[in-house]
Amino acid sequence: MNQQRVVGLMLLATMILGVSASRGLAQTEAVDLRLHYKAGETILYSLSRVYALSVQVGDERRTSTMTFDAREAHRVMDLGADGVILVEMASEDIHAAVDGRACGCGEAPLMMRVRPDGTVSEVLAGEKQTVYPFKLPERAVAAGDAWTERISDNSDGGTYLRTTTFTLASVQRDGDHRVAVIRVTIDGTMSSSTMRGTIRGRGEIQWSVDEGRTLRSNEEWTLETQGVITIAGNAVRVATVIRSTERREPLSGVTPVSTDADLLIVPGKSIGASTLGMTVADLTARYGEPSKSQTEGIRAAKLNWRSLPSAYVDASDNGKLLGLTISDPRFRTDRGIGFGSSEGAVLFAYGMSPSRVEFSIPGVGGVRLLIYNDLGIAFAITADQQHAQRGDSHAPVGAVDWITVFPPGTAANIYTLP
Repeated sequence: MNQQRVVGLMLLATMILGVSASRGLAQTEAVDLRLHYKAGETILYSLSRVYALSVQVGDERRTSTMTFDAREAHRVMDLGADGVILVEMASEDIHAAVDGRACGCGEAPLMMRVRPDGTVSEVLAGEKQTVYPFKLPERAVAAGDAWTERISDNSDGGTYLRTTTFTLASVQRDGDHRVAVIRVTIDGTMSSSTMRGTIRGRGEIQWSVDEGRTLRSNEEWTLETQGVITIAGNAVRVATVIRSTERREPLSGVTPVSTDADLLIVPGKSIGASTLGMTVADLTARYGEPSKSQTEGIRAAKLNWRSLPSAYVDASDNGKLLGLTISDPRFRTDRGIGFGSSEGAVLFAYGMSPSRVEFSIPGVGGVRLLIYNDLGIAFAITADQQHAQRGDSHAPVGAVDWITVFPPGTAANIYTLP
């Protein structure tokens, strides 16, 4: 080998060592993993989940697959002086199917107050949470450091134990931008009087150190159980396997809503082809004779047709149209708000300071109204589980159950305003 080539290889080796050394410094750098959200911002992800279920009962085996694709929105509703973040997490534009058949598989929005270290101080709506978006380390960590989250649940007649271990694999640099790559492993057991099982999983999270948020994540886990149950007096061996995969990827924005005019809700004007300029006689000619109802907590009477929308009328004068209302999930405003939209989505779309009215409908449950009187639109939010559990025709807690439009400034004709 000639001298020139040797010198060239030595220079190349020096460059490689230099790069490695530079990366090595990044690898050993200790970083704080903390939330750095800003009030008023929305962080969007595409969310994809797949569940594959296999059940063996005696000699019979059955399988099923569920897919769930959605846009996941994290809205920063407020940021306190103490750094506590009020954040809403909601799944939107959901496309779910079981064995290829579409299903109305929704998720209730989650509203909570979160400290910068990711611990949840208060859950205002949705399932109980202790950390968000996942267990963050209590101290600065360097590559190779690990921390754990342990969950123990003794409800529902059984015991569930799970340990999730997070390991900082590396801190990658792109100029001044730092990305923490976190490896995740899941290990746990479950047991009841009839069944025993294990859960195993793994995943990876990419976390922006400087922006203080998840960039992307993926996770997969498998739950296997087996036991003996009694069917018609006979002991039968049962085995189940559930495999789950979940992936989040960043989204830069939301595709503008394009709603057919027949399904468009226009504040202060119309719902679909029905307008506030129509008379009750016009609506009756269009939809037929209505039934009439009166809801406690709402001043106006309601005329109901088999075809939507329904109409609010003066309780003492059925001919005086006060407003139109709809709960059909096909109908949306031009800002994408409709049945099932989260409370945070409404506030971000129409303003943070609506008039708020809360009441309970006997036999149905709690309602929270967000009334934009100047715009001529009101959104009824499902306020409790009693309301949500009335069936698929009702939205989850924290989501829009129905929408009313009325002439701007006339909300008091329908609702008792504060």
